[in-house]
Amino acid sequence: MATVSPSTDVITGDPAKTARYIAECRWRTGRTQRTFANAIGAKPSAVRAWEAGRRSPLGPTAKLLILLSERPELINELAEIEL
Repeated sequence: MATVSPSTDVITGDPAKTARYIAECRWRTGRTQRTFANAIGAKPSAVRAWEAGRRSPLGPTAKLLILLSERPELINELAEIEL
């Protein structure tokens, strides 16, 4: 049976906890909602919805947010990738 890390539990659990987790993750990167969204390849409206608890990130985006929470400095490398 796989264990669930605290980060994974926060992303997939209570919407209010997820919203706080994402806002804290973004704050740790020093980015605005717009520049954070651009760096991770999301729409600013998605980041606003996540932080308001209206939606939760899914799949690869959730994994990326967990990674950024643990290593916020990676946001700079992500921001340099042009898609």
